[in-house]
Amino acid sequence: ELSPPTQPDGDWTETVVHGFSGPDGFAPRGALLRQKNGTLFGTTSEGGPSFNNGLVFELLPPTAHSAGWREKTLFAFSDGVGSAPEAGVISDSQGNLYGTTAGGGQFGSGVVFELSPPAKGGTGWTETVLHSFTGGSDGSAPFAGLVMDSQGALFGTASTGGAAGSGVVFRLVPPTQAGGAWTETVLHDFTGDRDGGAPMAGLALMANGQLVGTASKGGANQFGVVFRLTPPKTEGGAWNQKVLHSFTGIAEGGFPVAAPVVFKHAVFGVAEPTTPQRVSDVFKLVP
Repeated sequence: ELSPPTQPDGDWTETVVHGFSGPDGFAPRGALLRQKNGTLFGTTSEGGPSFNNGLVFELLPPTAHSAGWREKTLFAFSDGVGSAPEAGVISDSQGNLYGTTAGGGQFGSGVVFELSPPAKGGTGWTETVLHSFTGGSDGSAPFAGLVMDSQGALFGTASTGGAAGSGVVFRLVPPTQAGGAWTETVLHDFTGDRDGGAPMAGLALMANGQLVGTASKGGANQFGVVFRLTPPKTEGGAWNQKVLHSFTGIAEGGFPVAAPVVFKHAVFGVAEPTTPQRVSDVFKLVP
């Protein structure tokens, strides 16, 4: 935790909320999800009590009866149900958590999962694999997290797989009947050429249903792109991809691996340096 200074221009104060030891998780790479009550949810890409395949954890803030934060493992992954969650989780209005793992699952190519809180009187969270990536046309190795629309559909990227092996943008639609299967649809197949390739980051979901994201490779200069996906006017039609910017490298950097932020129609993000003289590059795109 970083606490702001008490005096103008003072230093922020860092406090270690929890130090991971291995059995309770190792190598947390994803963003944290904060609830209104202050509880934090997150993932570690490795560690766990048994299989070292990563886990989902909860951090409970201090109370009158506890001086420090308390960490609780909600679910530890094993290969069959996912492995190596590289991104954080999101939640719905019912308190269910959703995320991805870059590996594991039925085909070893990663999964989209749901974690449901324990029923009244229960103790353990329940994991459900919503989709196991085959490594083929549906994508493989989803390193990024998810976004959810108002209908409960999930959107994300897979860094490899697809028709050209350069990754995909996908949508998962919930079943119409309780207990039914979720349906995955590929919204865009990256070619690795001018439209981009190897999307490593998540998406920004706009109010009009458009998706904005980055691809770490491809583009006109092979330094990656920022792209927009526009939904079809009629359900079942093709989504339209437009490259908003192809990175040139050198002065502006390239190889973007972080999700963009959209604010007042401008797109903000970060790109990796392409010269030894630069540490990082922050960019802004305007229409």
